[in-house]
Amino acid sequence: MIVQGLCERFRRADFMRELRLVLTWVGLGLVLMAGLGGCAPGVPAKPENPAPPVSPALHRGFISMSPNSTETVFALGQQSGLVAVGKFDDYPPETEKLPRVGGAIDPDLERITQLRPGLILTSGAVPKVVQYGATHEVAVVNVAMDNLDGIAEGIKRIGSLLQCDAKAEALLQRMTEQRHAVETAVAGQARPKVFLVTGRMSHDLNTLSTVGGPSFLSEIVTLAGGYNIYADSSQAYFEASKETVVKEAPAVVLEFHCGETLSDAEREAYVRDWEVLSTVPAVQEHRVHIITESHAMRPGPRVYEVARLLARLLHPGVEALQ
Repeated sequence: MIVQGLCERFRRADFMRELRLVLTWVGLGLVLMAGLGGCAPGVPAKPENPAPPVSPALHRGFISMSPNSTETVFALGQQSGLVAVGKFDDYPPETEKLPRVGGAIDPDLERITQLRPGLILTSGAVPKVVQYGATHEVAVVNVAMDNLDGIAEGIKRIGSLLQCDAKAEALLQRMTEQRHAVETAVAGQARPKVFLVTGRMSHDLNTLSTVGGPSFLSEIVTLAGGYNIYADSSQAYFEASKETVVKEAPAVVLEFHCGETLSDAEREAYVRDWEVLSTVPAVQEHRVHIITESHAMRPGPRVYEVARLLARLLHPGVEALQ
């Protein structure tokens, strides 16, 4: 059990390093787009690397190196051409049968060469893979899905690349129906102030990673009938201070431990950490929630399932959400 616990901690640390790197690339992209000024708020920017005409090469198979693009491929029913996935891709369970080719930090270029794909899907810039694609004449497409508009555009883009546009439209229609169901359920409810914690590496509150308005997590909190206390921040991902959290006085704290297997005792320990901020309403009212669903921070086809989960936590008395 001790070895298993240590493995889980190291795997978590490895994942968080990669997640932070990807989110840093995304954040830099958002800053650059804001500086260029040509995009109105809420309107998806044109991708910086337009999808190349890869259709003739699809018979060679393709690789998806991020959990959200892999999940999208399966949601579109196009997994028959998928020859490998990234090391953190865990849904659906069928991904376990596929070869792994590393992640954003450590792509396995030798394995990729052996598989000879005609297309590689990434989420965020992966310089080593981009260089590999240029050298080996393999199309590498960055499908960014950091906000709700970007998720929809990303699904359309993958549908176009895999020649299944109609299936992409059908998937988006189902997702729209899920979104409307959540919006209808929380309509008219008071909006509690919410603090989102996307990571902390120890049992203190000195490093609180959170999200601002540009992040899809902030958007789905709004959709779920809450108000992110950092919604006005222009940064998508950053660290918050305890002092600011106390000042903002959130009514609910949502702390993400995605993909972690936590015992009841471990959950309670994370919640007890917040007792040092005894003046925060969320602490006083016992509304600190630990979220472990692996897809809760994943921008992809199940994003409105996550919105419904958050809505249940924010509005436990709404029968339509149960």
